[in-house]
Amino acid sequence: MSEAKSSVWLGVERAANVGIVLAVGLLAWQFWHRSSPGTGKPPEVVKVGDTLTLPDTARPGASRRLLLVFRTGCHYCMESLPFYGELARMGVHNGLAFVTPIGEEAATTQAVQGAQIGSVPVYTADFTKNRFLATPLVLSVDAQRQVLAVWRGKLSPSQQTDVRKALAALATGS
Repeated sequence: MSEAKSSVWLGVERAANVGIVLAVGLLAWQFWHRSSPGTGKPPEVVKVGDTLTLPDTARPGASRRLLLVFRTGCHYCMESLPFYGELARMGVHNGLAFVTPIGEEAATTQAVQGAQIGSVPVYTADFTKNRFLATPLVLSVDAQRQVLAVWRGKLSPSQQTDVRKALAALATGS
């Protein structure tokens, strides 16, 4: 009888092991394919040429603007605040604007004021609709809100130089 019990338990143990392996495999498959269900492709992100769905961010008499896409819960955004302050001090305040998710306007305004950035406007936008899937982003946009340039993530020194040049071009209108 002990041999019979032992073989029953051995069968139960094998069945349990197979179930565990199948469950782990299913979870791994779902994790791998969760980015875009059914396609296996990563989700679309904002890119040059896209037209954004934003409130009117145009500056009177200007053809372009730099948008700082920002979330207060993003540590790279918070680490980028000193650079954004430097941009604001370049004297082209009306060439800059923060864009934050709907519902985060007060927190973003508080973070901007806390970093002593000055009077840079804060707009809200639907991050999903505009495909702002990762922050921070710096976007150069025209008066029709078409994206002319995109800088992603915490910027390297050379990328920061590119952004400074783009902002300086706004001041000259070129």
